[in-house]
Formats: sequence, structure tokens, C-alpha cells
Amino acid sequence: MADQIRVTFGSLDTAVGDIAAGVAAQGQRLQELKADIAPMVATWEGSAQTAYYAHQQKWDAAWQDLTEALGQFQRATDVANADYQAGEAANTASWG
Repeated sequence: MADQIRVTFGSLDTAVGDIAAGVAAQGQRLQELKADIAPMVATWEGSAQTAYYAHQQKWDAAWQDLTEALGQFQRATDVANADYQAGEAANTASWG
């Protein structure tokens, strides 16, 4: 039926871990990228440097927003998993 939800606790646990790992990996990659281009950026002057730093601030803010959104999604998934497990435990207990 299309109106059913199937929950696999292990899959939810995996999703929570995957989100955290993905955010950490992307954050590390962004730091590596900044380090890789830093010598080139250091040679820029005037409007080129100003424009780059303005864009970098926007990119950093966008990354922060995405990180926060993914963190909220991760926490919501974790809470949903706990709630589903509690519901299953309550249903199981009702059978005596």
C-alpha cells in the first residue's frame, strides 16, 4: 500500500551517521581547497582580492547554512528513530 511507512532502525542509524560523515568530509575538503588556493589568492590585489573575499564570505555563509540544515535533519532523523523504537517497544509490551 502506498500509505504505509516502513522503518528500519538500522537504516535510520546509518542515515544519521552518513549525514555526520558527509558534513565532516565536505568541511575537510573545503578547508583543503582553501589551503590549496591560498598562495594564489595571496598574490591578488585590489578589486580582484576584494571580489574574491566577498564571494568567499558568501560561500562560507552558504556552507554554514547547509551545515546547520543538515544538522537539523540529522537530529530530526535521530529523534524519529528513537520515537519509532519507543513506539515499537510500547506495541510489543501491549502483548504482555
